[in-house]
Amino acid sequence: MSNELKANFSFVIIPLMSVKFLQKLLQSENALDTLYYGIGVALVTLSLAAFNYVSEKEKMDELELHPEEEETRAQDL
Repeated sequence: MSNELKANFSFVIIPLMSVKFLQKLLQSENALDTLYYGIGVALVTLSLAAFNYVSEKEKMDELELHPEEEETRAQDL
């Protein structure tokens, strides 16, 4: 899997986890379980955000090193 695909996949996962957390929050009977669930969601979200940041930074660094390999745009064709 390419890094771009993984990054796009995380943009789907983060809102999905947020919705699931809100469902858990509304149906919650035990505050401690909800807290642990929220902490887990927050940790996964932070790790995905860090991955996206690093992935985008690597992509930008690669373009700076090799500007002739920029993506082809429709207007260039």
